[in-house]
Amino acid sequence: MRGSGKVRVLVRRWYVLLPLLALTATLTHWVGQGVSPRYEVTATAVVQAGQLAYSGQHPYGSVPHTNQVLAVVLDAQETREELAARGFDPTYEVTARERRNYFQVELHSRTAQMGLETVAAVLEVARQEILQRQELAGTPEEYWYDVQVLQPPSISAAAPWRIRNMALVALLGVVISVMVTTSSWSGRRPY
Repeated sequence: MRGSGKVRVLVRRWYVLLPLLALTATLTHWVGQGVSPRYEVTATAVVQAGQLAYSGQHPYGSVPHTNQVLAVVLDAQETREELAARGFDPTYEVTARERRNYFQVELHSRTAQMGLETVAAVLEVARQEILQRQELAGTPEEYWYDVQVLQPPSISAAAPWRIRNMALVALLGVVISVMVTTSSWSGRRPY
């Protein structure tokens, strides 16, 4: 059947096509209501050396080593449980590259506010951790390493799952509706 023939069939069988399209619209709306948005929140921080070079034993070693240790501490189950007890989302990810002095915190959150607050709390835990260890080791303050935020917590993307799912359901519904309407048409009049 050619294109013009299919259009004629669709017009003649409107009583089949319209309920199927209405069902498609209803399903599309239902899918859209059922999917909650996800927000991707990221932040980047750098470990900076103190004002003076320290000749003694630093509790973390070098700055890149400190960065790796901080990533391990932030990824630890204890840290996640502590943050969860304070009401934050413990599903964040910390990425620290080898031989670099910066790390990145990333979180996929259901709400933008919770994501921003959680990533800020993770950065604060990193800062407190590094300051406590240096204080306990007796390192003079002018030699302390510090965590400086390069990129504050920000929403880098809102995952478009809702729109994507709705578009997929709508497209499949229209295609199936047209196929059902045109496939059952024999082309002959019943009388």
